[in-house]
Amino acid sequence: MGGDILRSNSLASIGCCPIMVNRLIHRMEQLRSPSPRSYRTHTPRIVAPSSYWKSIGYNDEGAVAMEQLQKDILRYCIIDSQTSSSSPSSIRLGPQLMNRSSSLDVIPPHNELVPYWSLLSKAFEERMSGLDSFCVERIGIPPQVPCNVLSPSLQAKQLNELSLTNTKLERDALVHVSRFISENTSLQTLDFSGNTIDMWIVADALSMAFKSHPCLQSVTLDRCKVGNDTRVLATLLNGMKHVKTISLKGNNITSEGAHIIAHFLDGNACSTHVHLDDNPIKDDATFSFASALKQNTTLRFLGLNNTEISELGNIILRRALFDTSSLNSVADSNHDCVISIDWSSLALGWKIPDINGKRSWSKERKVKAKILLALCIMNEVPLKLSYFDEVPLEIMPYILAMIQEHIVDDGHGWYYRYLSGGVITEDEAKQKKKAFEIKSLNRLFHTLKGWHRDHDFCEL
Repeated sequence: MGGDILRSNSLASIGCCPIMVNRLIHRMEQLRSPSPRSYRTHTPRIVAPSSYWKSIGYNDEGAVAMEQLQKDILRYCIIDSQTSSSSPSSIRLGPQLMNRSSSLDVIPPHNELVPYWSLLSKAFEERMSGLDSFCVERIGIPPQVPCNVLSPSLQAKQLNELSLTNTKLERDALVHVSRFISENTSLQTLDFSGNTIDMWIVADALSMAFKSHPCLQSVTLDRCKVGNDTRVLATLLNGMKHVKTISLKGNNITSEGAHIIAHFLDGNACSTHVHLDDNPIKDDATFSFASALKQNTTLRFLGLNNTEISELGNIILRRALFDTSSLNSVADSNHDCVISIDWSSLALGWKIPDINGKRSWSKERKVKAKILLALCIMNEVPLKLSYFDEVPLEIMPYILAMIQEHIVDDGHGWYYRYLSGGVITEDEAKQKKKAFEIKSLNRLFHTLKGWHRDHDFCEL
C-alpha cells in the first residue's frame, strides 16, 4: 500500500490526473500478477507472435510455425469451462504447421517453448486419461523436454502409438525415451524417423527396449543413419525379431548392411513387412536376399525401390520367386513375398509379384499359376521340353491338361482357367476360343512329338 502511495505521489507531482494514476497502477498490478483463474478459462496464455520469432533469428516460415505451435499446444491444454469437452485420444503436433514441400525440414528448438511443453505435460496428468496416440513431427524438441517434462507425464499413459519424427532428439533423450518404451507395455507403433541413431549406446538402449516389449508391432526408423555403422544396424535388428513391420528407408544401408538384414530374415518367423527403399544396396546383396526367401515363408513384403540393384540383381530376385529351371523348382519357389522393385526391365517380371500378392489364393493355386506362366507364356512354342524329364509318368496327363490352359488378364488380375469355361463370360470365350485352341494344340502337338520316354514303356 505504501508503495502505491509513493507511486501515486510521484506521478501526481509531474501533473498526472489522480484517476488516471490509479487506473495505471491497477493495470500494472494486473500485468505483474495475472489472475490464477485465467489458467483454466477461455483466456489464452500469451502467444509470442511471429514477429518476435523473426526478431531472434527464425526465417519467415519458421516464425509462423512457432506461433502456430504455441496455439496448437494451448488448444490441447486449455479446458473450455462452458462445455464438457472430452479428453482427446490423439495429440498430433507438426504436420499442419508446414507444407510438405517446405524447405524447412525441422523447426529449430528453442528453450522459450519449454513452458509450453510443461503446460502440455500438466494437461497429460490432469485431463488426458484416454490418450492413446502422441505424435510430434518436424518440431525440434529441447533436450530437457523428453527427459524431465514429457516422459514423466506420459509414463502413466498406456499409449498405442508414439511418433517423434524429425524432432532433433539427442543421445540422452533417445536413451531416456527407450526406458519409457520398455515400461509402456501397450505400445504397438513406434516412429523415430529423422532422428540420428548412429551411436551404439543409443542402439543398444533401443534394442533392449524392443526385445523386452510384449506388444510392439511396427518400428519405423527411416533416415536415422543406422547404416553408417553395421554394428548399430545389427544391434537394432537383434531387438526386432518379433516386430512385424520394420521400415529402414533412406539409412545409407550398403550391401554389407543388406547382408546383415538378409541373415536376420533367414528363418525369421515374425517379420512380415520390411522396407529398405532409398538405400545404396547393390547386386551382390540380392544373392543373400534370394537365399533368405527360400527359407522364409513369413515375409509378405520386401521394399527395394530406389536402390542400386540393376537388371542382374532383378533376375536373381525373380528367381527366388519364380525359378523356371524345372517344374519342381517352380513349385519350390517363394510364393508368399511381394518384392517391390522396378521390374520393367524383365519380361513378365511384374506378374510374379502379382501372383504372390493374391492373399486369397492357396499355395497350390499360386504354384499352378506360375507353372502355367512357365509353360504357356515364358515358353510359347516350342516349349522347354527339359521341364518334363523329371516328371513321373503317372502325373503327365495332368501336365498335358495344364499345357492347354492359358492365363487371361481380365482387368482384375491374372487368373488361370480352362478353355472350356472358367470365369470369363460366354461372349469373351467365343471371341478368344479359336486363338486359344490354336496355341494350345500347337503346344500339345510339340510336346507329344518331342517327348521321348521309351524307357517308361519297356516293360509293356
